[in-house]
Amino acid sequence: MKRQGLIVVFGLAVQLIGCGGDARTILTPPAGGSGGMSGGGAPSTGGSGPAELDAGVDASDGSAGTLAMGGAAGAGPGDASRDASDENDPGPPVPITFDPGSLQIYELPINSVRFAAVGMDAATGRCAAIIWDYSNNDLEVEPHCDDFLTYPDFPYVVLGEPGSCDNLQGLWTYAGIEPEFASGCFDPVAELVDVELEVSFNATLYRLVANNTP
Repeated sequence: MKRQGLIVVFGLAVQLIGCGGDARTILTPPAGGSGGMSGGGAPSTGGSGPAELDAGVDASDGSAGTLAMGGAAGAGPGDASRDASDENDPGPPVPITFDPGSLQIYELPINSVRFAAVGMDAATGRCAAIIWDYSNNDLEVEPHCDDFLTYPDFPYVVLGEPGSCDNLQGLWTYAGIEPEFASGCFDPVAELVDVELEVSFNATLYRLVANNTP
């Protein structure tokens, strides 16, 4: 009887040791488990890098990259008050009237024939660039009137919010916002512009007016 009792007690001890081993295995995280969790979270922090926002901009060109799409043109005062349910109705356009004293016309410093009319609205501090792409549309460098939007990127718009308008000739990118309508005349040779157009960006409608004609 004593031998049988010892065998039973020994058997129970072996079973308890076995259960304890299994329990420790279950509670210990699998090898690399924590790494897998952190790896799964990584894309949520870095999934939208600046390069994805404007892949066409040459990263070596600092002037183009600093104001890709004007930074946050739609994040200025007044935009935050818009009701999210009203996003399909941008309301009255926000005016950006180029102050004649700030208005400049120049050729973009890139290997492409493009001309820009840039200026700042003195009342609001906002600025914008209206850019006409001549070379990619096989157009001669000459005046154009009321044929805007007939060709791609002719013109496109880059917006700048107040505080980002110190260097107007640095306010350009390789692509921008397509106007909803545009009219007037642009003469890059005589450096004259008389245009009015509207663009929609970040659920805000902007009306740009640029005029330096005598």
